[in-house]
Amino acid sequence: MPTFKQKLLCGAALLTLFETPGAMAASLPSWTGFYIGGHAGYGWGSLDGDTTRSVVIPPPSPPNFWVNNPTKVPFVFQRDIDPQGWLGGFQTGYNFQTGFLVYGLETDFTWADQHDLIFLHGDTRPRSVNTEDYSYTETTSAKLKYMGTVRGRLGYAVGEFLPYATGGFAWGRLTLSTNWLLHQFNQVANLAFVGSESHMHVGWTLGAGFEYAFAEHWSAKAEYLYVDLAKENYFNGVQGGGAFGLQDHTVRLGINFRP
Repeated sequence: MPTFKQKLLCGAALLTLFETPGAMAASLPSWTGFYIGGHAGYGWGSLDGDTTRSVVIPPPSPPNFWVNNPTKVPFVFQRDIDPQGWLGGFQTGYNFQTGFLVYGLETDFTWADQHDLIFLHGDTRPRSVNTEDYSYTETTSAKLKYMGTVRGRLGYAVGEFLPYATGGFAWGRLTLSTNWLLHQFNQVANLAFVGSESHMHVGWTLGAGFEYAFAEHWSAKAEYLYVDLAKENYFNGVQGGGAFGLQDHTVRLGINFRP
């Protein structure tokens, strides 16, 4: 027959066994509530749209030797404009948790230093043997200055970890600058253009990430976002102008504080 001491130890063990799940549950983080934080990372993308530059060479003046060959001569270049660089900003949002399911809304603003510069050069000889050569040079740069998103988040809480999917609305400001010169060697005058334009683009974003609650009010996160910014028209009425959009990839690390 068990002694009193043995009964006491057995009861304590049973009490500990029944209380442990509740204690463990209480120690797990609750993702419900408001949070604010910052992020930093890297982005890379490509311009989508009029990436093939076609320049039409007008006939020289006077066009005496163009009488039998009046066809204008085109220059065609393939532009590969791929802005990339570092970025950083802040985010804020609100989560709701139902069981293991966590859902909410997040918005962020990001300063970007994604840029690219290309240099094009070409020359050709029209079909008339009496004409001189032509040359064309172009320097064009693109820079993503900043962007922001408003996204829904849906995740599944696994202890201190929260893997999630995210997607929603995106916007950003893109600047294009170009400087080109079309030179006809038998002419005094050249065709030239220098200009810079900035436009706000809107689009959508989709991505995924995970968050880790490493302290009572703090969590760290890693996130990937694909951002598609719709086309806007640049340099209307100028030879070589066109519609450009940006398809961008970002990888970001961040930290959040939950009051």
